[in-house]
Parts: sequence; structure tokens; C-alpha cells
Amino acid sequence: MTNFFFGPQQAQQLIDTMRVIHGNLFTHQMGNVSPEQVETIITGAMVGVSEAQFHFGLAQLSTQAYCPSIAQFRALCVSGSWWSVDEAWARACEYTKDRNKNKITTLAKYALEQVEHLITMGQMREAQSQFKGVYNANLLKAQVSGKSQEFYKAPLQIGTKQIAEEKTSAQKAGLNDEQKLILVMADRLRQQGMSPKEAFVQAQIAIRGEVKKANKFEHAEHDLEMKADSDYWPDPFDDFEKYKAALQAEQKPLPNAVRFIELEQAGGGV
Repeated sequence: MTNFFFGPQQAQQLIDTMRVIHGNLFTHQMGNVSPEQVETIITGAMVGVSEAQFHFGLAQLSTQAYCPSIAQFRALCVSGSWWSVDEAWARACEYTKDRNKNKITTLAKYALEQVEHLITMGQMREAQSQFKGVYNANLLKAQVSGKSQEFYKAPLQIGTKQIAEEKTSAQKAGLNDEQKLILVMADRLRQQGMSPKEAFVQAQIAIRGEVKKANKFEHAEHDLEMKADSDYWPDPFDDFEKYKAALQAEQKPLPNAVRFIELEQAGGGV
């Protein structure tokens, strides 16, 4: 690597620090490996660790009651910049309440996307369990590769992408079309400040018309002005010709129930 920070000088600094802090424990751990080999092993193991991460790891050595292996020291270096799984879950929950105000890391957001359909349906325990599994697995990969934690930055135009992400989340859950619509609408409502449970209830009402009427429409039917049929159609007994003309205008046949009126007017009787 052309810009690799860690070299023989840093390797010797680590060796000296571990000898001072842990004494014979470090010597015993290295066994019969020569100093040159120890330096080579450390340099190779620290590939990808930044200068800031290395100094963080050195600072943490004094708090360790045992002498860490080289692999454990490397994990110690890169762990400081990452949220723990519990912190990531807590931050993810806060993020769902206000996605514009609250920050989230790219890793935590990825884990959240995998379980959002469960959160929308109110299955918080299962969502938390699956979130932690996804987060831990990807955290380990990121730490081993020496990556640093990054915060998620939303693109300037996210409408189409966000809908696509929501649909992908629904498809992963094996939902039918109706459930997918409920999921998408509930997520929109949650982004507007509604609690996950209330968002899910309101989405069901909007899509299925079940549970109860949405607050916005619950009094709508009482506000409807009910009119008599004669306000929409002429009364055949009051003005048969006008009634008949209205039917012809809409290309509808004359009902048998009033056909006798036409017969009477033609002089044919009932």
C-alpha cells in the first residue's frame, strides 16, 4: 500500500509499550519468535489501521488487565470509532422519529433497513434481535478491513430512491401488494411524526378501510347532505315525459314498473 501509515517505527513503539505495561506477559506471548519476526507480524497485522486508530489503541492498553494478542490489539484500535450494537440500536430508533434532525451511521442505517418492515408492524423485539445480528456481523467485517465509521448523508433527491428502498424492504418480508402499500404509507406517516403503532393503524384504515375511521374522515358521512331521489330524477308520476326524456338521454330503458303509464297515455290501458 503506497500510503500505509504503519511501519517499523510504529511496530517498535507498540512492542515497547506492551513490554512496559504487561512485562513478562508480552514476552511469554511472543514465545521464541525473534524481534524481527515480531516486527514483521505486527506490521502485517496492522494493515489498514489509521494513525488516529493506532494512537487510540495505545491509549487503551493501560486499561487492559491482560496482555492482548496482536489481533486483539488491532480490534481494539478500530473499535473506538464505531458505535456499539446497543448504541447503534438506540440511535436507529431515534433516527426513525426524525430522519432530518437525527444522525445515523451508514452501517446502522443498513441494519435498520433490513428490519424496518418489522418496526412498522410493531414487532420491536424481533426487529431489535435481527438488527443486532446484522449490525454485529457487518461491524466485524468493517473492523477487520480497517474501515472507519461514517455517517449517512441523504442524497439531495431521495423520493424515488426511498420508495424503491421501501418496496425492497417489503419484498424481503414476503408481503402481498396490499401489505406493501400499508408498509409504504405507514413509513410516510412515521416520517411526519406519527408513532409507529398509530402509523400502522392509520395506514390499514386508509388501504383496507378496517379497524376504525381515520380522524380526518370520521365525521364525513354526517356532513353529507342526503337528497330525495326526485332531486336527481324527475318523478314519473308528476311529469312522465320529463322522466322518460331523462332516461333516453342516458340511454336507459323504461322500467317495467312504470311502463303502464306510457300505455295509459297511448290509450292502451293497463
